[in-house]
Amino acid sequence: MSRENFRNHLAENYEGPKTQGEAPAGIMRALPSSAVPPPLSAPPAPLPVNEGLPMFGALQPPPTSPAAALLAADFTPTSDALPGFKRASDVVPSAIVLPEVIIESLLHRGCKMVLAGGSKSFKSWSLIDLGLSVASGLDWWGLTTRKGNVLYLNFELLNGFFEQRLDSVCKARGMELPESFLFWTLRNHCYDLEVISRVLTTRAKAQGLKIDVIIVDPIYKALGGLSENDAGDMGLLMENIETLGKNLDAAVIFGAHFSKGIQSGKEAIDRMAGSGVFARDPDVIATMTRHEAKGSFVVETELRYLPDIPEFVVSWDFPIMRPDESKDPEDVFGKEGDKGKSKADFAAIDLFDLLPVQGLQDAAWKESCQTTWGRAGKHYYALKMDLVNAGKVKKQGNKYYPAGLRLETEETLPQPMPAPRPLPIPPPLEA
Repeated sequence: MSRENFRNHLAENYEGPKTQGEAPAGIMRALPSSAVPPPLSAPPAPLPVNEGLPMFGALQPPPTSPAAALLAADFTPTSDALPGFKRASDVVPSAIVLPEVIIESLLHRGCKMVLAGGSKSFKSWSLIDLGLSVASGLDWWGLTTRKGNVLYLNFELLNGFFEQRLDSVCKARGMELPESFLFWTLRNHCYDLEVISRVLTTRAKAQGLKIDVIIVDPIYKALGGLSENDAGDMGLLMENIETLGKNLDAAVIFGAHFSKGIQSGKEAIDRMAGSGVFARDPDVIATMTRHEAKGSFVVETELRYLPDIPEFVVSWDFPIMRPDESKDPEDVFGKEGDKGKSKADFAAIDLFDLLPVQGLQDAAWKESCQTTWGRAGKHYYALKMDLVNAGKVKKQGNKYYPAGLRLETEETLPQPMPAPRPLPIPPPLEA
C-alpha cells in the first residue's frame, strides 16, 4: 500500500478514540496488520512555521508593525453601541470639557453622591436643605451652589409631613418656596428604583423637563427586592442610579445609614451599613459622624474628582444644620485619646498674634496654632470664638482678619506704585 493510499484509508476508517487510551485499538481495528507500510525512508516534511518567522536564525518583525497598524486603524464606533477608542495624541488640553459644578468643591453634574449618617442624624432634613439650596441658588453648609431644577424622591415621609418640612426649612433659611424644587412622594406606591427610573425618564422627555439634581431618600427603601448586603445587587442598584443620571444629565444624591455601634474607630467610608459597594462606587461620599457635643456632627468627605474638603462640624439648629466653627472636628464621639491635651498653654492674645493682617482661613489659623504650641483642639476653637465675640477678630468670606483694620479686598489690596516720572534734562551750559 502506498503512502497516499494509507492516508486515504486512515481518513475513511479511523473514527478517533472515544475515551483516553483507545487510539491504538481504534487504529488496529480499522487497519489490518498486513496493510501497515514499512517505515518511510524519506525524511518527513518540515513542519509549518509561524507567519512572519523564518525557519532558522533570529526573529524577524512582522510585515506590518503594531504602531503602523494602530495608526491605520479605524476607530469609528460600530454597531455594538459602545463608544470608539480614542488616541491620547488627539487630546487637546485647552479643549477638554468638564461637567459643570453643581456644589462648589463637592459635586459635578452627572456624578453620584451619598450622604451617610447614623440613625436620627437629621439626614433627611439636611437633604431637603441641600435640595432647596440648589433650587434657590443659595449656599449649603458654606458651599456655593449653582441654581437648578431639583427633583426629590420621597420614599419615607407622609406627604403632609414632607410639605411641612419644606415650609420649615425655607422659613429658617429666609427663602420663598422655590418653583424649581419638585418632589415625588412614592411612599406606599413604588419602591423599585429601576421601574421609577423608566417612568421618570419617559415623563421628563415627554414634558421637556430639565432636571439638574435628583435626590433619593432613603436609598434602602428603593431597593425593589435587592439585598443591601449583596455586592452584586448593590452593583446593579448603582448601575440604575448611574443610568438615571445619564438619561437626565443630572447629579444623583442619595441618603444612606451607618451600621450599628460607635463609628469613631472606623474609616469614614467604612461606616455605612450594607455592602462595601456603597463605599467604592459613589463619586462623592459625605459622612456625618456624631460629635461629642450633643446635636453636632463631624462631616468628612471622600471625593473622586476634587480634593477632599477639610473635615468640619455642623450643629443642629432646628430645622437645619449650620456649620459650627466653635467645635473641633477631632472630638468625635467615642474616640479614645488624651483627655488632657485640651489644657493648652496659650491665651487668646497669643492666638490673636498669629493672625496676620492679610487674614487666614480657619484651617490655616489652626495649623499655625498647632505648629507654634504643638496643640490646638478645643482650646483653639474656644479662644477663637472669644476673640470674635469680643470684636477683636472679624470674619469676611472664608477668612478671619484682625478687627479695626481695613479688610483686604481687591479694592484695598496694595496697588503697584506708578513708575517715576523722568526728570527733565537741563539745557547744556553755555561756554
